[in-house]
Amino acid sequence: MKKLITFVLVLTMLVSVFACTKNENEKPEKETTPTTPGQTTEPVTGTTEFKPDFPEIDYDGTDYRVSMMNATLFNKEFYCEEDSEDPLWSSVWRRNAMVQDQFNIDITPVYATPDDSGMWFQMNQIMVSVLTDRDEFDLTASYAVTSGSLITGMCLLDWYQMENANLDAPYWINNINEKFTIADHVYTVVGDTNVSALDYTYVMYYNRTEGNSRGYTAGILDAIENKTWTIDYFHGLVKNIYEDVDDNTGRSAGDFYGFQAEALTNVDNYNFSFDIDMIVPSGDDKLLKCVIDTEKTISAIDKIIKLYWESNGTFISPDNQPTMPGANFKAGKALFATATLGCCFGAFRDMEDHYSVFPYPMYDENQETYYTGMMDNFTVLGIPITAPDPEMSSLIADALNYYAQEIMTPVFYEESLCKKFANDGEETVMMLDYLMDGRRCDLAVLMQRDVAFLPFTFRDIVRSKTNTFRKFYDGISETVNSQLKVVVDKYIESSKL
Repeated sequence: MKKLITFVLVLTMLVSVFACTKNENEKPEKETTPTTPGQTTEPVTGTTEFKPDFPEIDYDGTDYRVSMMNATLFNKEFYCEEDSEDPLWSSVWRRNAMVQDQFNIDITPVYATPDDSGMWFQMNQIMVSVLTDRDEFDLTASYAVTSGSLITGMCLLDWYQMENANLDAPYWINNINEKFTIADHVYTVVGDTNVSALDYTYVMYYNRTEGNSRGYTAGILDAIENKTWTIDYFHGLVKNIYEDVDDNTGRSAGDFYGFQAEALTNVDNYNFSFDIDMIVPSGDDKLLKCVIDTEKTISAIDKIIKLYWESNGTFISPDNQPTMPGANFKAGKALFATATLGCCFGAFRDMEDHYSVFPYPMYDENQETYYTGMMDNFTVLGIPITAPDPEMSSLIADALNYYAQEIMTPVFYEESLCKKFANDGEETVMMLDYLMDGRRCDLAVLMQRDVAFLPFTFRDIVRSKTNTFRKFYDGISETVNSQLKVVVDKYIESSKL
């Protein structure tokens, strides 16, 4: 991901010349390497400077078993039964065909069951399997929000002890993986195959059609480029944008607002966009400390409360209508809305108005650049201690991520640029650069059950409409600090398995 900007620049120029096309020839048989005209499993050249020297190993048709949720998004990371006319699904199938052919394996999903089970069900299923010494998985692809329990439960192996894992390579997302590392040990990692880390990246959606007609666009783009796109600027812009456009008297969900959002997961992203850490190394690499207790945090929460609850131009969707902000934005009834990048390919895919994606505003102009985070439902990869051949587990994972960067990532960007943002030209490059380079994470996201759900701090306080941070933190600080020592101990102890 770190080397994408050159590719995106080239692609942006190509988009203005060529229309996006998808070859729809007959699908090849599953067991053969696809050679559909116009499509190839050969890597796209020039997308990375790092070319891994994979060992020549024939695994004799072995099943490569991946524990995963039975959900469309996570299938899109690892498994597609046959080639598809959808470019994103097709790229997964072609990536898998390349890896399966090279190592003579069969990528096999092992779904959490039943189909309607929650995310914690999969974590429990993995833990029971490992602790009862069952040989069921070669790799786990589990939610970040649940996976900390697999670490403290000592169910996973240390990736840094795997000879076949090139974790410094650009197809591993190192600005996330480094946050999950303690004392040179890491048990859950993220790479380019984790499409959910892209889909769940938070962005600020902007209705370009409405913004152009109202004369806002030029000023907003200048503010973003000049690094004056701050929460105060944003609040000042949207606070008076309101029109009563439905048949109801007074402010209602169906009116036009400057900003519509929900007070749930999108609020969790402000600590990332404002460059506020939660857990960091203490200086001694075997110790951690909680650093969220600052005056900046208190001020930041004040600003969000002001934006969310004290602005005539803001409408916050009630909890019983959590999809309303997205629905209203799609209907052209909001200038801005917060949502994940994946809405480009889902909720907003057939939106009539032209829209753009911007980074969340900065805390103030002293902030170095724009940052963002991800909804904590993105997946992380682990090698269970019961995996019969951990080096195979790590080698295939490495190959999946390498070919994901070569085959899947270009399609993802082609889809977004060609179908939604081609008319925005070089501006699109700048925005995607801010978003991809600015993605941040924190160990607290992975270990949240062990640190009193610290990542929910902003959400819980903002929802109360009163800044009770000092009382809130005083109530959890002792638990958090004691648990951090437990987390470090488990990291070190697990490395000896």
